[in-house]
Amino acid sequence: MSDKNRLRALYEDFAEYRIQFMKAYEVLLLATLDDSKREYEAVLTEDAKKNRNIQPDRVRSWPALPTRGA
Repeated sequence: MSDKNRLRALYEDFAEYRIQFMKAYEVLLLATLDDSKREYEAVLTEDAKKNRNIQPDRVRSWPALPTRGA
């Protein structure tokens, strides 16, 4: 089994992986959208500029990715 398939199997079989991934992604998303901090000087596209008002509670409410057998 390749590393990619092994990771996919772990992600689909264990809810903890999905939760950890979503939390990590949320941190990256908020860091990218928060260009008020110097260390995050991100070059935002026009779409990102329009959506920079995304609140953390909205990110948490995004639907979970489907798992195998769902």
